[in-house]
Amino acid sequence: MTLGLEGQEQRKAYRMRRAHKGAVAFLHAFGHAIGAEHESDAVAVMHPAYSPEQGVMSERTRSVLEVALREQAREADAASAA
Repeated sequence: MTLGLEGQEQRKAYRMRRAHKGAVAFLHAFGHAIGAEHESDAVAVMHPAYSPEQGVMSERTRSVLEVALREQAREADAASAA
């Protein structure tokens, strides 16, 4: 779909969409790596299917991220104290 764009504008839009899709895919995979589950909200990064509108991390996903980061910091502090 070109949305009436041509030439350089079309290429720029394509690059931006690829960059967005790559960022969403990375954040989605990272979310799973830290224990986040799929979300039903279609704009949530943790929704199981990609959408150009995705870009939201739910409160639940942010909470999982915060717990994971605190645990990582606690482990790093323990290792440096040893």
